[in-house]
Amino acid sequence: KNDFYLAGESYGGKYVADFALTIHVNNVDAKIEIPLKGITIGNGLCDPANMLVYSNYLNQVGLIDDYGKTLFEQKENEAAKLVEENKWSEAVDVFYSIVNGGLNDIGSIKNVTGFSKLFNYLVPELDASRYFRMYDLFRNDSLRKSIHVGDVSFAFTNKVGKFLKEDIMKSVKSSIETLVNATEKNSNKKKYKVMFYNGQLDIIVGHPTTVNFLKKLEWTGKQEYSKARRSIWYYKKEIAGYVRKVENLYEVLVRNAGHLVPIDQPEWAFDLITRF
Repeated sequence: KNDFYLAGESYGGKYVADFALTIHVNNVDAKIEIPLKGITIGNGLCDPANMLVYSNYLNQVGLIDDYGKTLFEQKENEAAKLVEENKWSEAVDVFYSIVNGGLNDIGSIKNVTGFSKLFNYLVPELDASRYFRMYDLFRNDSLRKSIHVGDVSFAFTNKVGKFLKEDIMKSVKSSIETLVNATEKNSNKKKYKVMFYNGQLDIIVGHPTTVNFLKKLEWTGKQEYSKARRSIWYYKKEIAGYVRKVENLYEVLVRNAGHLVPIDQPEWAFDLITRF
């Protein structure tokens, strides 16, 4: 049997956590056990209420002024309150207003910065050709066979977003806590490796938002994580990023990359995932 890892990024990070938890729970009585060894989540929106820290982040990198910071703080607090009240649809609407906003919404990232896309704060305009090469990739017969998708078609559709709207602001924090705390049977050895990586230049789910979430995780390494030092990650003598490892949890910052790390830094992303 090959070791099995689950990986996803952005909103897909939530899928990874819950898929892994499902495997973890069902492996106990499964006739055929899936050899899950770990998960990796890139720029993942895992715990939205604790990741709404755009105001400080964007102010510190100079993309919004103090007036804009105040506007964003108000919306962040509003969204967090709606999440606390389980008003998921309303919370998503506020989140969308922070990120996209309407034409005259002065409290949205797009309108304040003038950026058309928020994947990388050094690249305000999107080169769509870079991001949609996956269409050709997922039409490749060899790849489709290797990932066992049969004749299922691949497409982007707004219908999916519509039906999953209320899920966007829900947290998978408890799922991740279960996974990062899980141990081997009759042993204290941790069962799964758990990695979170972020592109340094992402706006949508920037590195500070992930760190804010990780600090709130309840797990055996919580105290050590708060004090742990980072190490420099080199690739071919070049600084690729920074790694903080505590027990079985890895927190990685990928340099010169935005929301989609494998597109911005493919070699570094490959090195990262193979080392993990």
